[in-house]
Amino acid sequence: MKIQNPKCPICESVESKQKNIYSGILNLQGNIDSRVYLCRDCRAYYLWPYISDELISELYSESYFTGKSESDGKLNVPSSNNDYEREFAAVRRDKFLETVETLLEHNSNAKSILDIGAATGDFLAIAREKKLITTGIELSSYASAIAKKKYDFEFHEVAVADYQGSEKYDLIHMNHVFEHFGAPHQVLDRLESLLSNDGLIYVEVPFQFNLIEIVKYYLTRQRRPFDVFSLHHPIFYRPSTLKNIFSEHGFNCRSMNVFKWNRYPAVGLSGQIKKIMWFMASLVGQGIVIEAIFYRK
Repeated sequence: MKIQNPKCPICESVESKQKNIYSGILNLQGNIDSRVYLCRDCRAYYLWPYISDELISELYSESYFTGKSESDGKLNVPSSNNDYEREFAAVRRDKFLETVETLLEHNSNAKSILDIGAATGDFLAIAREKKLITTGIELSSYASAIAKKKYDFEFHEVAVADYQGSEKYDLIHMNHVFEHFGAPHQVLDRLESLLSNDGLIYVEVPFQFNLIEIVKYYLTRQRRPFDVFSLHHPIFYRPSTLKNIFSEHGFNCRSMNVFKWNRYPAVGLSGQIKKIMWFMASLVGQGIVIEAIFYRK
């Protein structure tokens, strides 16, 4: 099958450069045809070709959350062996609580919140404790079923662009979700119509291919295991590209950071050294995650 020429999902430019080192970090060579490209026009990094809509649905099935392989799937990619409920959801409670409290500090009159990519409901459970009216959108029927069982939530199991609700929300939350959208402009068009006039949008995305990750790869040539996490992000954001795409849709950035001291627990001397290392990296704009709050211009 002939692979089409790369096209940037942000600006649609076909002027691009393949970034072999980033494809190497994701361990794509020899496992899949997709590669990481840099758009020469808007400077966005993206994966091309990205997987089909059919395979996206399979990607976010039960195996994505449990780490268990499914023998009847069409996506010929190993599962991660990571159990979301056991390994990640519980440790995120403090982070989710801080996020809700931060958003309420910025918008003390907020009454409602929409969580996009609501997963198994842990964030909205905390928002509900803070007396917010909650709504969740979650593409995975498996995750929605868990949220129903744990918290009695009824999520909308649709893509964001297909969500038919007409409500206006004071807060919109996307935690490690925005980087999963292959058509981010469609998503932002929909969010514009869902956000109240004085509303806020919270976004956190991974800062992949940061300076430390690149240096580590050059020194050790250590690749991550090839699994679903090697190809589940169609776009790899930088602070600048994240600001730019939101600005195109009429949003200003109220706050953005790539490091928070309390987000980096440090155990022992080596942990303290790593924490200081990431703090120093943040001084030159490098981090593990990018956290931002946007509001209407």
